[in-house]
Amino acid sequence: MKIAYILSADPFEENGVNKKIKSQTDTWKSFGHNVKIFSILVNEGTHRTENYFNSSIYQREKIFILPKSFRKDLTDFKPDIVYLRFEVFKPFHLSILKSFNVIVEINTNDIVEFKLQASKSIREKIRLIYHLLTRWIIFKYAKGIISVTDELLSKHYMNKYKKPSLVIPNNLILKNFKILKKSNNKIPNLVFMGTSDYPWHGIEKIIELAKETENELFFHIIGSEDTNYPNLKNVKFYGYLLRKDYEKIIEKCDIGISTLSLHKINMNEASSLKLREYLAYGLPSIIGYRDTAFINSIPKWILEIPNEESNLLYNKNRIIDFCNRMKDVIVTHEESKKYIDSKLIEKNRMNFMENLIQSEKQ
Repeated sequence: MKIAYILSADPFEENGVNKKIKSQTDTWKSFGHNVKIFSILVNEGTHRTENYFNSSIYQREKIFILPKSFRKDLTDFKPDIVYLRFEVFKPFHLSILKSFNVIVEINTNDIVEFKLQASKSIREKIRLIYHLLTRWIIFKYAKGIISVTDELLSKHYMNKYKKPSLVIPNNLILKNFKILKKSNNKIPNLVFMGTSDYPWHGIEKIIELAKETENELFFHIIGSEDTNYPNLKNVKFYGYLLRKDYEKIIEKCDIGISTLSLHKINMNEASSLKLREYLAYGLPSIIGYRDTAFINSIPKWILEIPNEESNLLYNKNRIIDFCNRMKDVIVTHEESKKYIDSKLIEKNRMNFMENLIQSEKQ
């Protein structure tokens, strides 16, 4: 297959979304497919790293207008599938949707997230109104929908479109990760990768738990500064780090902490990318939601706590017990691969695309 992956994202930044896209497309290429990434930029990018995907870059001439070279390059590529990570509708999307077999990937409850942002400014309120008025266009004309969870597909504003659909949990290329856990701490050291910019991450809950477990647990927080939180003896903040730098922190840790406050965006199921990294590095982990990979059974090295406001404090004793039991446990790749390895999971996505192409030809 020829697959054109279109996204409005900065290809010069190493972040969770870009790491996922690179893992996806590298896996598709390893299966023998011809994949080309088209990056649409609103600005010139931060240039923290080299072009993360080696993608073709197109600068918007105006807020909703792309250079003519974009359409020409896309048409010349002659993709069998155009893969679009769902984003705010823009007029140029309509031409693509009508001309190609477009599959849309949904990753979050976008309506609730937009409503959360709308409370911050008039500009965000206007953005929400525009989104609510136009989001339907993408789903109406898309040929198929892929979701990272069953829950997202079941929402009434998704299942009403009656399109071919598939659930594929987030995953990663497991062979690109090494077991880092060394397990030599006196008390369990926990790591959390996230930011207070996203309320559903639940970073404030970790701070509250830290206050209650000063001599029992130690927390490393990557991706956030300590400006909004009091100094605590058992918490260390690192701010934003590239992978090569945060791996040095993970080496010191025993347990991973994943997302904790999905209830704030009316979600109870997820397939968090950070969790998959923790497991790939060998860390047992704590989750505050149902993970799509573990719906049918939860491994002993996962602690699932309820998705509610006081989930950490109410489960303090369970968490301490889990951390002590798992402090010296290393999750092997053999154990985790069936849940997180793209080599196993992405085959389902490829089959879905191929079946869609065949159905469109009939």
